[in-house]
Amino acid sequence: MRRRVAAGLAAVAVLVPYVVTLALFAQRQTADLTFARDERDGVTYARALVRLVAATADGQSAAVAGRTVDTGRLTEARTAVEAVDARLGNALGTSKRWDDVGVALDAVLDQGPTGAAAYDAWGQVVDLELALTAAVGDSSNLILDPELDTYYVIDAAITRLPRVIALSGRVADLTRLSGAAEHDAPGLTEAQRAAAGAGERVRSEFANEAAALDRSLRVAFGATRSRTLGPALLNRLDRLRDASNTLAPPGDALGVELGSAGVAQDQTARVQVRDAAVSLAASATGEIDALLGTRIDALTRQYRIAVLLAVLAAVGVLAAAWVAAGPRRRHEETDDAPVPEDTDDAGVVDDLVLEAEELLAGRRLVRSGRALSSSRDAV
Repeated sequence: MRRRVAAGLAAVAVLVPYVVTLALFAQRQTADLTFARDERDGVTYARALVRLVAATADGQSAAVAGRTVDTGRLTEARTAVEAVDARLGNALGTSKRWDDVGVALDAVLDQGPTGAAAYDAWGQVVDLELALTAAVGDSSNLILDPELDTYYVIDAAITRLPRVIALSGRVADLTRLSGAAEHDAPGLTEAQRAAAGAGERVRSEFANEAAALDRSLRVAFGATRSRTLGPALLNRLDRLRDASNTLAPPGDALGVELGSAGVAQDQTARVQVRDAAVSLAASATGEIDALLGTRIDALTRQYRIAVLLAVLAAVGVLAAAWVAAGPRRRHEETDDAPVPEDTDDAGVVDDLVLEAEELLAGRRLVRSGRALSSSRDAV
């Protein structure tokens, strides 16, 4: 009995820490699942925002040139973001920022500025959209992704690509506003000089951003175990790099003032950069979503296994505790049981005693009879 109690208690001592460990592991898996699902929501939001940034940058370039803004494309991109924000805005805490973007966009469309005024007004809208993109990355935990390949693809798709699109438009617009002249060329107005100087700074900023984007994705290609990440993005990245080098030759990233190739050339290069960047962003966000989906599936399986093992271990604890307490429980039940006054066994004993007494009495009578007969014969 003592051995059974000791074995049961030992089993309980081993299984209880095991159950606690599995429960903590399952809790951690739940937190990781929530983290990854929030990231996936952020990817959905950012994918729509990249297209809106591109459409807004196009609107800015058209307004600066005095052309009619393509409101149809802008409205389509805006509607897509509205739908995403209606579904995810409260969870990500982005609804207020999105409302601010909508107000600013309505205002600039109503005012219809052109030239330098359009550059400033539309630029403010683009800045709000970039700030919203950054907020989505923060609130959805995208910028905190723990995996190296996913982190660098997110950095490229969420942080770098929207800025590349916006800066490429600004480079071309400033070239137009400066008259495609150097800032120190004679005969320029003060506004043209300012635009030319700003154009050089923005062109260098664009070159740096495009180079950082290229580095981020190539680090991701080298770190990933995905079979689709590199093939899906590499050709698009090469297209973007070529277009970026046309708009801002590599020397610009080093601070070498190479200047503009001309209004028409910069506008053509800007469109090439925009198309390549939008295509790359769509593929990059798709790859991020696939990587996160694979991670979520793995975490879900691990969570289910942990829960199952925890349940089985808990059942083992209860069984071991029952075995350990069994002898003591049965002993207590025996002690507490009432003792009957008359039992069948007692009745049997009484009957045997009575029969024995009767038998002894009979034998005495026989001996007495024999003795009496002997006395009579002697007489």
